[in-house]
Amino acid sequence: MLPQALTSRHDFGSATFVPVQYSERYDYRWDDRWDDRAQNINEREARIRARIQRGVQDGRLTGREARELNRDLASIEAREHTYMVDGRLSYREDADLKRHLDRLADNLSVQLRDEERRYSCALADEALTRRNVYLMSRLRRHRAYLARRSTRRRQR
Repeated sequence: MLPQALTSRHDFGSATFVPVQYSERYDYRWDDRWDDRAQNINEREARIRARIQRGVQDGRLTGREARELNRDLASIEAREHTYMVDGRLSYREDADLKRHLDRLADNLSVQLRDEERRYSCALADEALTRRNVYLMSRLRRHRAYLARRSTRRRQR
């Protein structure tokens, strides 16, 4: 005989239970991460390359930072090609490539969030140009003043 708690029906008033089926949009799987670490190596390389290009276009990466990141990515790709000579990646080679890609992705995130901006140099140049224009106009006015002063002294 079953206990009373298991056999009795519970009365929840007017509340009804509706079975819910979640859509695939909410199906969080092991490969559904915000970062790119669960993807295969070629997908990760492509994603990192796209992030570098976006950073340059947005002005969040300077040319120097982008060159350094692209050079690091090229060295990882070269390492992958040397590992793939035998036609496959061993577990150790795969782990090594993933470790290097992790470091590059972390470095890219840091570079994207630092305060070095591609356009900051242009703004600094513009500010210097404005300052130079201002100083040149003051210099012209001062020279004109000196010229007027010297002509007045000659006339006396």
